[in-house]
Amino acid sequence: MKFKENQFVTNLILLLFSYCFLTSCGQNLPFGKIEEKVAPKEKVAPKEKVVPRKTLSLLEGEFKREDSWDNFKTLDSETRAKVIQRTSGETKDEKRKDLFLLDKAKISFKKNNFKASIENLQILEKEFPNSDILTESRLQLALAYFKIGEKKKAYSKLEENIKKEKSPIGRAISFAFLGRIYESENKISKALSSYAKAFSISDKVPNKRQLSSKIVNLSEKLIPPYRLVSLINKFKGENAGPYFRIAMIRKSIRKKKFKTALASTRIFLKKYPKNKYISEISSLEQKIKNILSKKLLKVGVLLPLSGKNGKDGEKIYRGIQIALNHLLEKRPDLQVELSVRNIGSPKERAGLTEKKTYELINNTKVIGLIGPVYSPAAKIISEISEKEKYPLIIPYAPNFKMDNKKRWIFRNTLNNKMQISAIFNYVINRFRLRRFALVHASNPEENEKKKDYQKIVSKLGGYFTKTVSFPMSATDFRPQMLSLGGLSDKQLRVKFARLSRHKNFRIPLGYEGILISAKADKIILVVPELPFYNIKGVLLLGDRKWNNTKIAKHAGSYIKNAFFVDGFLHSSKKEIVKRFVFDYEKLYRKKPGLKEALGYDSAKLVFSAIEKGKRSKLDIREYLKNITNFEGVTGKIKGIKRNDFIRQLYILKFSKGKVREVDMIYP
Repeated sequence: MKFKENQFVTNLILLLFSYCFLTSCGQNLPFGKIEEKVAPKEKVAPKEKVVPRKTLSLLEGEFKREDSWDNFKTLDSETRAKVIQRTSGETKDEKRKDLFLLDKAKISFKKNNFKASIENLQILEKEFPNSDILTESRLQLALAYFKIGEKKKAYSKLEENIKKEKSPIGRAISFAFLGRIYESENKISKALSSYAKAFSISDKVPNKRQLSSKIVNLSEKLIPPYRLVSLINKFKGENAGPYFRIAMIRKSIRKKKFKTALASTRIFLKKYPKNKYISEISSLEQKIKNILSKKLLKVGVLLPLSGKNGKDGEKIYRGIQIALNHLLEKRPDLQVELSVRNIGSPKERAGLTEKKTYELINNTKVIGLIGPVYSPAAKIISEISEKEKYPLIIPYAPNFKMDNKKRWIFRNTLNNKMQISAIFNYVINRFRLRRFALVHASNPEENEKKKDYQKIVSKLGGYFTKTVSFPMSATDFRPQMLSLGGLSDKQLRVKFARLSRHKNFRIPLGYEGILISAKADKIILVVPELPFYNIKGVLLLGDRKWNNTKIAKHAGSYIKNAFFVDGFLHSSKKEIVKRFVFDYEKLYRKKPGLKEALGYDSAKLVFSAIEKGKRSKLDIREYLKNITNFEGVTGKIKGIKRNDFIRQLYILKFSKGKVREVDMIYP
């Protein structure tokens, strides 16, 4: 009978003790009012301003934001008795003394006399190392340490509790308190890990509703995003796993990242098919699909991805894909998709190009087109684009004829006229040169280019005093050097007997710069011949065929005065180029070239229109037509001329065996 009375008194004391202890915890921990202000240790997302769509149920009622854990004090004596079960071998006096010390520590804590509280709890631990209330004692001791700023000791006591406590519920409660302290210091990741462990350690953990709400709401505050992804992966097989995934879904919807939200709902449905929220998430998935289908913008891509021109088409397509990735990183709220058609080799299958173009514009509701690579397909597709009124950006096709009559066609290219205009514009205005010589291969293409050279240089105020050609099979360039006015050492001594003895003497030449228009293998042979025939003190000029490290390797010091031009330089120090090159290399394990860069900028032109709210074909056309101050990896665009984008080109030179960027200039 006495045993029953003693047991009743003990249970009553425990019930009162539990109520007082947990109530005071609620007042002094982050879920109640926190008196101590602690500087933030981890970035926390700013207060969410984006109002969720009314059509999307985010389970707000299920996961209410709560700043207190008042429900924690509703633990009944039976649950608490399981956490702090007593041994039957102790005497009544011993039981009363350890309880008396704990009660005394509680009273001191309540009076904010934390040091006295700590002293009583330390005596309890020292004199009663086997007490069955040590779990409760260590919790109280951790709180007292926290109050006086001894945070490491507070963590240590809670971790000791977690390690020594045998009851799953007891360990879960310690994890929950540990999470509360972490949260008070804005250590959000650690707080969430502790809450997740508390939630996952036992199915019977008290206040599961509050814990799940904490996990969901606190997870939405985490920045950067990878922190939440890490927690999702860490606890995916635990009780807390579904709630981290729900947090990802909610956060993505609030930020209007609907593709991310859709992916997360699909993962949830696959991984947690028996979860109680499965029907809500399933309904949410369908609603997100409907939103995406209404917001989705499609851009058509018409490129040769197989056959003779397949490699070039693939290069441009890769650049387009990088541009799309960058757009969606910057504006995750935009729903943009590529509709791609392989047009093969147009010379052999012209009918296929026409068929694929009509199929694309009739079946996919695209708002703009990008492609193709070369002129034959460009002619076919441009005619259809003009007829059907679709804006088209051609990302290369340098020989395709452009004119002001084309209202829907734009080209982003680098042709010979642009290159020559740029290099001569640079040297004429920068170095004040006027007289030039031209050395070129003898073939129909170069003969045609020669006419362009003369017109462009004349327009800029310069002229050619010498024009020399060489056969395609040439390996000896003596006749050409002599035609340029060069002399061998023997000829020099004969013609300028006295003057040739002077160290700095140079043959009088009728030009100040030489344009060498040839392929790299010929440039390597021609350049060393110039000093051999005493042609010195002149600038060497070239187009993008000079942008070749083989020339730097084999031509040596003879090219130190060479300037040439190109539409792209993968080693540029510009931030926009460095990012493009880095992401391209990361994805494809190689460096991008001109075609990849043109593909990137062509897509970026369309995407920039979409970013600025252009959603119709006409709006996109007008945007492209009036574009100014657009920055791409191939240079800044300041407008259009005959429907070609007027873009800066790279002025380059060799330095220490490498190609270096000198300047940017408009043609």
